[in-house]
Amino acid sequence: MFVHPHDPYHRIDVLLSTRPVKVVVGDMTVAESQRPVILFETNFPARYYLPKDDVRLDLVRPSDTITRCPYKGEARYYSVAIGDKMFKDVIWYYRYPTTEASKIANHLAFYTEQTDATFVDAKELAKPQRGQRG
Repeated sequence: MFVHPHDPYHRIDVLLSTRPVKVVVGDMTVAESQRPVILFETNFPARYYLPKDDVRLDLVRPSDTITRCPYKGEARYYSVAIGDKMFKDVIWYYRYPTTEASKIANHLAFYTEQTDATFVDAKELAKPQRGQRG
């Protein structure tokens, strides 16, 4: 058990997709992908996990932040550096996710609430309330 016991009414679904995703942080495009993995989780917004190859890794900086989820496992974080500005913990990933979330392994998810904009199918996503990781 990582954090708390599983809720029998809580569920996650992970789907491979070809929907184009674009992420803008600090007025700069930091990720573009046409091969996201979409994670749907009860009571959370859909989250788009992108392959590392589709993210500007030259802008990514490791973080010491770690969180745990009983449905996905241990999440580690990255910050994004744009010029002299640091966007702390705007990205998270699961290196070794649980079996039910295995498709998101080593894919990067952007905390939409901290991006300038996240686009899916060229339409900007609404920003979820803070604290809804997913």
